[in-house]
Amino acid sequence: MTGEKSRQDQGRKTSIFMAVGNMCLFIGYFIIGTAGNSISVISEGVDNLIDACSSLLLLLGFKISGRGKDSRHPNGHGRIEYIIGLLISEMILFAAVILAKESVKRLVHPEPVGALLPILLAAVIGAGVKLVLVYYIKKQNRELKSPALDAYQKNELADLKGIILVAVSPILQHFTALPIDGIAGMVIAVMIAADGVKSFMKNVSLLLGEGLDKEETEEIKQLLSCYGDAVKLESFEFHDYGPEEKEGIMVLSICPGILHGDLQRIIGDCKEQIKNRLNIHVTVYVNLNNARVTDKTYAVQPHLGGVRQYLRLLTVNMGRGKRQYGIR
Repeated sequence: MTGEKSRQDQGRKTSIFMAVGNMCLFIGYFIIGTAGNSISVISEGVDNLIDACSSLLLLLGFKISGRGKDSRHPNGHGRIEYIIGLLISEMILFAAVILAKESVKRLVHPEPVGALLPILLAAVIGAGVKLVLVYYIKKQNRELKSPALDAYQKNELADLKGIILVAVSPILQHFTALPIDGIAGMVIAVMIAADGVKSFMKNVSLLLGEGLDKEETEEIKQLLSCYGDAVKLESFEFHDYGPEEKEGIMVLSICPGILHGDLQRIIGDCKEQIKNRLNIHVTVYVNLNNARVTDKTYAVQPHLGGVRQYLRLLTVNMGRGKRQYGIR
């Protein structure tokens, strides 16, 4: 991304596109489901209405997260996207409960389903629209890297399963006396609830503060391995303030005799690689204990132990200089 403003604009356009697409699907499904007396079609329509509302919440989230840093929020407003994701997951769970309740009624009191051809046509069109939305979201999120948008994409993929049930249930209804429509509605409700629970747990975890996952940790170790024994990773402290405000504190130990210029190049390369690959702004500290930098100048930020080591070396060198020039 070229900047926070660009990310905000792209997120707003993506949210509006998703809201319009899902709202059109809701209107179509609701009309056809009501005309055909199909609770599964109506359930899928309500699910699309929830998706449209979620898109509007995402729009709000991108707008707030785009605000700059201030005295009360020195790390920005990026974590609002995690809060929005939590609200979306709660809306999904609420919709699942309502749909399950209506499906149970249809199981207890089954009703005939009509308008087979319009239902099948709606399912085909709905599947096509969902595939377009999924492709568009995936493409945009390569740059946005929004966890809320990623959860939204997974929810859209799960909706395709519901659309298949919408298409199959009226066909099966003509070959069996079982309340297929109510069963399909329950299955859709369960799938929606499963997506809601996953999204809820993920966003709660993000709000509580996640560390680096296994893949990210291995990628950092692999990045440092190309320098051989020159540097070793002692620790990596991770702070997540939002998708665009991820910060890390990396502590390195260095081999004895490394040149200051080489060390500076390694540090600069590490910071650039981690920023490009993992989108993490890294501050690098170097532990100078048991190490010797052969250049006279040292500009990176050391630990306290490293500072003491450097001051001792500086004191010794000053003493040698005095003796050399006869200063007493």
